[in-house]
Amino acid sequence: MVPIVPPPVYARGLAELPVPWYHARMDTSRREFLRQMGAAGVAMAAAKIGLSMPEKAGEMPKRKLGKMDWNAGVLAFGTAELPVGDADLTDRMLKTALNLGINYMDTAPSYQGFACEIAIGRAIHGRRKEYFLATKTLARDKVGAIAEVDASLKRLQTDHIDLLQIHSVNNMQNLDAALSEGGAVHGLEEAKKAGKIRHIGITGHTRPEVILEALKRYKFDSILVPVSAADFHVNDFAEKVIPKAKEMGISIAGMKSLKGWQNGGSRSLTATQLLHYAMSLPVCALTCGMTTLEQVKSNVEAARSFKSLSDSDLAALRSTAKQWATTQNLWWKRT
Repeated sequence: MVPIVPPPVYARGLAELPVPWYHARMDTSRREFLRQMGAAGVAMAAAKIGLSMPEKAGEMPKRKLGKMDWNAGVLAFGTAELPVGDADLTDRMLKTALNLGINYMDTAPSYQGFACEIAIGRAIHGRRKEYFLATKTLARDKVGAIAEVDASLKRLQTDHIDLLQIHSVNNMQNLDAALSEGGAVHGLEEAKKAGKIRHIGITGHTRPEVILEALKRYKFDSILVPVSAADFHVNDFAEKVIPKAKEMGISIAGMKSLKGWQNGGSRSLTATQLLHYAMSLPVCALTCGMTTLEQVKSNVEAARSFKSLSDSDLAALRSTAKQWATTQNLWWKRT
């Protein structure tokens, strides 16, 4: 039995240049984006975010992952918090997720000491064609990235990974290292040529300007960034990064839509409301951490009932969420 260890805190405490935490005003780009999201109605808003409505009532809506050849259910499984100490429960959660229409699995070697990758390989490797598989590397050098890809393939019990992401790039030093001549991105390019991975992505938690710079310097296939009603108030990735990625045809995965609320948010809001907030942004998939079978089922139900929120609904959720929009609750925004 694999012991449960606390989630990693590698996104915390990185030495970076100071930037203002809170936005004092809403600039033209954000104002225009929010106006478009609400004014045109549900059908038009759905088209803007690339939403393919389900063919049958009760099915999960799907969105194309940028230029990648996969239509993902709007809800993706973020596996960092899997209850890996209970193998039976973990297996049932992953299999149930597939059965209910989740077809995007996001993981990383750093999640619980490799245990989450191992759990995916054990539980659902026999259903590999049913899901898009994304994992990550914290290596910043070519050799380290290649080694992590090879190790992940073994743990995941697969011959290829759909998306390999350079993980937690939260300052310019990390970005420079990963994109340098001997950097991680060149290791991933080598793995791609060998057929071990299909696409290369990047993730960032803390600094929108770092990911924006990454998009200027390398042709990434995907980004994974925080999106929530609370994140709006603290170094918001939805302001400039998401519109830029959408313009470039890059897949946009969102994360941490419930985390600030779970850490200390108002119980006047529900998980469904906050999931619908994030899904109303132009993300291709929303990764969500789940710790129980009940959470899998309830989050799937929220995804199935999703309708794009109006401008006024988005504003109301942001207003309520502002009270917990602190770096104590949103720890990934700390520098």
